[in-house]
Amino acid sequence: MNPDGSNAGTQDETNVGDFTISAPDGVASLTIGGVAVITNGALTGDIVHAALGDLSITAYNAATGLVNDSYTLDTASTHAGVQGENGGIFDILTVVLTDPQGDTASAPLAVQVFDDVPVKPILTTGVVKSPVVDETNLAHVAATIVTGTIAKGVDPDVAGAGATVISSGAFSGLADAGILHFGADGAAAIDSAVYQFTVTGAPDSGITLTDGTTIHLEKLTNGNIVGVVNSGAFVDQAAFALHIDAATGAITVEQYLSLLQGTGEAGDISETVSLAKGTVGVQLTLTDSDGDQMSSNALDISNQITFA
Repeated sequence: MNPDGSNAGTQDETNVGDFTISAPDGVASLTIGGVAVITNGALTGDIVHAALGDLSITAYNAATGLVNDSYTLDTASTHAGVQGENGGIFDILTVVLTDPQGDTASAPLAVQVFDDVPVKPILTTGVVKSPVVDETNLAHVAATIVTGTIAKGVDPDVAGAGATVISSGAFSGLADAGILHFGADGAAAIDSAVYQFTVTGAPDSGITLTDGTTIHLEKLTNGNIVGVVNSGAFVDQAAFALHIDAATGAITVEQYLSLLQGTGEAGDISETVSLAKGTVGVQLTLTDSDGDQMSSNALDISNQITFA
């Protein structure tokens, strides 16, 4: 059960159950949590206000002793650990059965309440036009994406390139998560919604240098993705790199070496080339205030990353 949580307003906050009572001399009364719910064999209609919710007795069969109940959770609660690490907490009420002679018997009635978790976010393709990193107008700006131990390639055919970027671009709106729902526990104070890259398919990027040398993708421990040259003069160097802003999902692309975009048989009209379909995805993870997490689908954005 999860009040105001992942499925607020649905039956997930209300559950039904039953239990059986037995009194050979008859039932004078049944109280739950100090509230009389059966008197002289008839329902009183009174609601039991428990610590975490309300309990109602909905039916009683005097012949069989079967008592039907309905419990509605109306209070958020703190659970130990994170989802999957606990079996919920219990709202415990004392049930007292009294017969006409005044004899009583009691037993606990326990309602198990499971932890609330964020709603799984669904990423869909954003409304922005697919970004194009164009090397026609050379950027010659300082590189900002950290590629770790992988050296950024220096293109000898681009005068003055040095350790700078041939072309770059920053793009937002490639993935749309809609409205985020963290459930009754609310969003975590820090890093409640975090975007990250996933390498969703084979490491081959589907892109080559201008001489046809292939490039594979590596995801670094810092979350960046680097296109690494497989062989030749630039072996093990970065041809391009991708960075995602963990808070906003905005993506930055930098190109360091010239890439093959076409044969130019119809004249070089700035042909484009994209990452191979199914290679790079974006995923969003939500975290609520007590550490429960829920991750989205991995949205394939490969074909949205285009070089010209």
